[in-house]
Amino acid sequence: MQELYSDRNYASRDQQFARIASTIARLFSQPSVATAAALAEVHALTETLGERMGHAWRADSRAAPQDGESARYVRCGHQSGDQAARQQQLDVVQQLGRELDRLTRARCSG
Repeated sequence: MQELYSDRNYASRDQQFARIASTIARLFSQPSVATAAALAEVHALTETLGERMGHAWRADSRAAPQDGESARYVRCGHQSGDQAARQQQLDVVQQLGRELDRLTRARCSG
């Protein structure tokens, strides 16, 4: 859990991605660019939700050794949860899976 919910700053990585976005748009097909945009969307959403979870994890004063991390994770998830955002995250991930499957099948068969 420490790796997921640490105070690490990812701003530099995000800036690097922003710099290459225009190159991606110029070099790749529209469906590939749309997939990259969906990846960026799910990444940003995951970071936001993860940050909320991290705050709840650190603030969880009810954590007891006998609880175990699973129980704590569920409790903190409920405390930090934005169910609509979590559903959006899952929807985008499923959409990405379908699109990546389609793109790789088209690439392999063509």
